[in-house]
Amino acid sequence: MSIAQQLFQGIDTGRGEEGLITYMRTDSTVLSTESIKDIENHVKNSYGENYFTERKYKTKAANAQEAHEAIRPTSIGRTPELIKGFLGDDQFKLYELIWKRTVASESITKKTSLITASSTDDNSYKFKSETEELIFDGFKKLFPEKVNERLPDLKEGIVVNLNSVDKQQKFTQHSPRYTEASLIKAMEDLGVGRPSTYASILKTIKDKRYVWLSRRLIYLSPIGNALVEELKKEFSNSLMDYKFTEKMEEELDLISNGESKREDFVKRFWKDFEPLTLKLALRAEKNPRDPSEYNFLRTNIVCSAKSPCINSETGKDFEENDPPLGTKSADETLEVVPHMIWIRFRNNKGDGAFLACEERECKVTADESAWVSSGRRRERVIGALKKTMLEKSIH
Repeated sequence: MSIAQQLFQGIDTGRGEEGLITYMRTDSTVLSTESIKDIENHVKNSYGENYFTERKYKTKAANAQEAHEAIRPTSIGRTPELIKGFLGDDQFKLYELIWKRTVASESITKKTSLITASSTDDNSYKFKSETEELIFDGFKKLFPEKVNERLPDLKEGIVVNLNSVDKQQKFTQHSPRYTEASLIKAMEDLGVGRPSTYASILKTIKDKRYVWLSRRLIYLSPIGNALVEELKKEFSNSLMDYKFTEKMEEELDLISNGESKREDFVKRFWKDFEPLTLKLALRAEKNPRDPSEYNFLRTNIVCSAKSPCINSETGKDFEENDPPLGTKSADETLEVVPHMIWIRFRNNKGDGAFLACEERECKVTADESAWVSSGRRRERVIGALKKTMLEKSIH
C-alpha cells in the first residue's frame, strides 16, 4: 500500500511531480467514460481495431465502496516503458501491473480451439489427449503465456506407441490454510472491512499474536483461539456475525441520507450490546481462563548443550521441510528433557513474544521465529540458538 501511495501522491517524471494512479483505497471496478475512451484509442492504435471491446463491470464484493473510480493509471498514454527510468523496481512492477490490468479489462477475450484425440486398445482401455490451440491472443497480448506443446497431426486408424505411463493416486485434501491474500479476498467477499483497513487488520492480528505467519500460511495461535471462543459465546449474533459490518454500513447510510437519526441508532445498538458486555465480564470474573493456556507454550525445541536444538518430534536436527509450531515428542525420552517454551508478553510498547528454556535457572533465550517460522529463515535463527545453547545451556 505504501508503494501505491507513492504512485498516487506523485512521482517526478522530468516535468515535475505527477500522480500516476487514481485513488487506491477503493474496491470499485467502475471506469469513467473518459478513461475508457483513452483505453480504446490506445488499444486500437497499438494493437489493432479488433482488440478493443468496451466492458462494464459490477463489483462482486459485498457492500462494495464505489464512490471512487477503479484503480487505474491517470494517463493510459503513460506506458510503463515510457516512465520506467523514473521509478524504483517496486514502483515499476506495481505501475506495470495496474496499467496492464486496466488496458486488459477493455480488451477482447482470447480465442482458442480445443483439439481432442482419443484411442482404444485391444484391452478396451481408452486413452485421451487434449490441447488448446491459440487462435487469437486478445488481452493475453499483454500477458504472454508459454506456448503449449501441439499434438502431432493424427488421422483415424493411425497406430501410436505408448512411451510411458504415469500413475497418480489422489486423495481428498482439507481446505488450505489462509494466506494474507486469500484472507483479504474472503473479507472482501463477506463485506468485512474496507480496502483501506485490510492492511491494518492483518497487522493487528499478527502484532497481537492472534495468528502466526509461516511460509505465507496463517496459523491460529492459542490466544487467538481463546479470543474467538470467548467472543462467540456472547457475540455470535452481533459482533462475530460476518454480516455485522454490512448491517452497520446500511444503518450509517440511512443516517447520512437523513432517513434515520443517529441518537436513535446508538440507543438501539447499546440496548442490545450492553447486556452482552456485562454478561461477558461477569463470566470472566467467575470462571477466568488460565493465562498459561495461551501465554506459555511448550515447543518441540530441546534445550541442551550436548545436542542443541534437536527437534523433539523427530529426534534429529531441524530440516528445511519440518513444519513449524511443533509441540509433540517422538518418545518419552525426548518428552522429559528440558524444552524451549514460547512466552507471550505485553508491555507499554505493545505485544511481543520470545523463546526461553522452561527451567528458570537456564538463561537460554531466542527469537520466536526459531519456532514460528520454517525453511531457511528458521535455519538461520536455529543456527544462532545453537551457539547460545552451547554457551549458556546448563543441560
